[in-house]
Amino acid sequence: MKSMEREQKIIIEKDFSEEVNEVRENQEKSLAEKEMQEASELFGDLINQVSSRYEGMPDKMRENFIAHNSDILKSSIEFGMKKGFSDNELKALELSAILHDVTKNDSLPEVIDQKFKKTFGEDSFEYKRIEADYRLLIHGKTASQESMEILSDEFLVKHSIIDDFENIREIVSRAIAEHMGPNPGYMGFVLEATNKKLKDMGETEIVHPRARGKVSEVLLAADMKSLASEHGICKVISIRYNFNQAQDRKVVQEYKDKGVNLTMGEAALLSAIESANQARDMISDLELKMEISKTINEAMGVEYKYGEEDKIEILNCEKALQKQRDYLRIVSQEEQSKKDEDELEEVRTRLREAA
Repeated sequence: MKSMEREQKIIIEKDFSEEVNEVRENQEKSLAEKEMQEASELFGDLINQVSSRYEGMPDKMRENFIAHNSDILKSSIEFGMKKGFSDNELKALELSAILHDVTKNDSLPEVIDQKFKKTFGEDSFEYKRIEADYRLLIHGKTASQESMEILSDEFLVKHSIIDDFENIREIVSRAIAEHMGPNPGYMGFVLEATNKKLKDMGETEIVHPRARGKVSEVLLAADMKSLASEHGICKVISIRYNFNQAQDRKVVQEYKDKGVNLTMGEAALLSAIESANQARDMISDLELKMEISKTINEAMGVEYKYGEEDKIEILNCEKALQKQRDYLRIVSQEEQSKKDEDELEEVRTRLREAA
């Protein structure tokens, strides 16, 4: 009887604990939504200013960039409030989230652009590749520099920030500069390849500093969560459709050589999924890492689109991942078969030498 009473008590306590956690989560969500609304109103002019900088992008890419920025602001607020940020820390975080990609669609500095054109040829694939990669790699630094100009004392006072101006500018500038990484996977590959070309040209190599401090770490986590989300995957697919078809075509051919019929859209989707997993692995904070894992799981249940309106390919994550598993299985079998054959040949060689 006592054993049954203890079990019932444990069940009641567990149910109560789960109910308390649910109430707490709902309260946190409600407070975060309120802060998001207030931030969107307070900094609405700045949000519109950043969005206007994406004019000239393909429509779908522009939509994805704006959605990405909104996701990052929302996640930054949620994470910052969970971490107990002060009012000024939260405002600095919100400004960092809004401004972190402000220069992402900007043209290259004239001096470096002319050197690229002279070295590679203006109409060459090599020039188009390094021009796109260099813009991607330096936008953290350039956005950091521009944020210092935008966040004047006058701007901060106008937006209800009345003290600690220099410190807020420094925190925002540093967080934006550090949101680039260092990144593993594709971004790391791009950074290494671009720096090799810059070194050969005698130009300064690009460095992505690690995130330091509370605001920098939360901004990076929010950025990585967005990259791992439905909007983030859409963004990567859009970028690959517009800029990386040559690389995806190579992947499609590699799969075809192994008897696996991968489409261009699926190659782009697999790259996006890999980016999402790498985004999660960049974060050391266990609680934030779990949030990103949850986001990835949700994004895997969505169907995505690749291509233009007149020729849309519908993408399914599980279908693409199954093709990847088939490809990796075939590659593994071939590698094992070659290893077995090499070992057998080694035995034959020893037997011939012994005879």
